[in-house]
Amino acid sequence: MNFTKAILLTALIAALQLVIIIPIYFILGVEDFGTDSFQHFVGFTGIVAYFISFWFVLVLIGKLKVTWRFGVERFKSLKLENIIYLFLIGLGLRFFIRPFFDLVEILPSLNEIGKPYQHHQKSSLTLVYESISILVLPPILEELFFRKYLISRLSQKYSLSIAILISSICFMLIHLPHYSNLIPTLILGVVCALVYIHTRNIISSIILHFFYNLVWFVLQIYGENYYRWISELNFDIMYWVVFLFGIMLITLGLKKLNTANKELS
Repeated sequence: MNFTKAILLTALIAALQLVIIIPIYFILGVEDFGTDSFQHFVGFTGIVAYFISFWFVLVLIGKLKVTWRFGVERFKSLKLENIIYLFLIGLGLRFFIRPFFDLVEILPSLNEIGKPYQHHQKSSLTLVYESISILVLPPILEELFFRKYLISRLSQKYSLSIAILISSICFMLIHLPHYSNLIPTLILGVVCALVYIHTRNIISSIILHFFYNLVWFVLQIYGENYYRWISELNFDIMYWVVFLFGIMLITLGLKKLNTANKELS
């Protein structure tokens, strides 16, 4: 596989989601729905479209074969300490990427992207759908496609480093049009790829992706004080201490994970 095909497959996934959702939107006439009905529509169709688009590319085009039994066996092969290291990496990533989200404050010319720290109350119904569309599907489907499938195919043509970079760029692009999230997702893609390569276990990168999303999800519900505190730091020394603390957690987690993996080999 080459770079162009990887980009086209990523674009196909995004296009398929629109192809599925837009006709349903017009056929059902959702503009007449009540609040709860509309939330059900957005949540359910979003989940279905997301699953079908990845399934189509992975299974029908990519011919990737991953069984539930295989996943369970790979998960059982993980030690508890490895899961703890993956959590530390996921938590560290959240601290590390904060300045990249805050580019809107550092670079005034990017103000059109939108201001951070806008905390919104969400209904229980919305949280249910978000828990599936953030905590369940993306860690599994995105890791299977961007890490297990793309890296294995790209590494047949390019060096492993280039394959990781291309897969991470594709992973970044799938998150358009959320521009402030592009650099953070690129970083997450690279780190997940490193974890996958070093552990030789896609379940490891799935768990890391889950923890990364979990921290965000929890902060969306309970993190108003945290976001306010970060904002009030106003890029002072303490703000960058948090940034460095994130780097320390990522480095420690990767080092421990790599050491544990070598001991098993």
